[in-house]
Amino acid sequence: MSVHNKEASTNNHLIAAMTQAEAVIRYLTIRGVSVKSVILHNCKPVIRIEHHQLCEQLLKQGKAYYVIVGKNARSGFKQGAFMKGGCKVIWSASLH
Repeated sequence: MSVHNKEASTNNHLIAAMTQAEAVIRYLTIRGVSVKSVILHNCKPVIRIEHHQLCEQLLKQGKAYYVIVGKNARSGFKQGAFMKGGCKVIWSASLH
């Protein structure tokens, strides 16, 4: 594979990832969820949102989960997450 073809392939993966992110952001927006940021991690979108009632609904349905992401002397910090349309959607459960 030439350097040009490899770059084009990477660019196509990035374009596909951003298209996925756009669709999920539209889905979240329709439901009144505030999107804070989008990053790509290994060409996969990670969308950070504000905590919303949708998060609680998905947790109750078993479609979302918590991950412990750190600790201090008093408590741990957790992050909520769920997958939607090929994107990982996350929110802080410690700061809301």
